[in-house]
Amino acid sequence: MKTLSTLFTAVLVLMVSMNLSGQESKPGYVLIKFNEPAPQNLEKFKQYAKLAGAAGKEFGAKTLSAGKAPEIIEGMGDDNKFVLLEFPSKAHAKNWYSSENYSLAKKHRAGIVDLTIILLEGR
Repeated sequence: MKTLSTLFTAVLVLMVSMNLSGQESKPGYVLIKFNEPAPQNLEKFKQYAKLAGAAGKEFGAKTLSAGKAPEIIEGMGDDNKFVLLEFPSKAHAKNWYSSENYSLAKKHRAGIVDLTIILLEGR
């Protein structure tokens, strides 16, 4: 009986990790590039970061990299900061970006820092 229970649990875990089409979900990545060296109002930016982070957690976001200037190893670029987020899927990332809570966070960012936000689908 215990083996049947273990098998049932394993099947449930596999089903949860698959999307409706039966394919394993591919992670979604959000790359946030700062288009200027630093926010114009650090306190207001901290409030944005707090609200944006909380909104991201609602959609399963994990911060993979943040707060460090990139090291350019080929080509031209600037040393402005990047943030890299991972979501369970591209749909989770899109839902985060269009969510009411992230929209509220963006209001705190308005006029203090210019960002480029890029959505990527993982493998």
